[in-house]
Amino acid sequence: MVTVKISPLLRRYTDEKESVKVKGKTPIECLNVLEAKYPDLKRLLYDKNGALLPRVMFFVNNQRIHADELNGTLKNGDELLISVAIGGA
Repeated sequence: MVTVKISPLLRRYTDEKESVKVKGKTPIECLNVLEAKYPDLKRLLYDKNGALLPRVMFFVNNQRIHADELNGTLKNGDELLISVAIGGA
């Protein structure tokens, strides 16, 4: 299993859980499992056309991964952090 760590901004959509264990072989599979369990997450992660927003960041074992690495293989015990960058003026 993979431990998905939830950034504080997203926790209100995961019943305030800091982490969730999921079965997934890739970061995108883990994200899909998480979304199935917590469908309200989608409104912060995707645009109106269903594309993942550029401000969504992924880290595997504390290493940033990019959109082209979301299909990379995860191992049992890996940690995946999903975070959303926020900005303001």
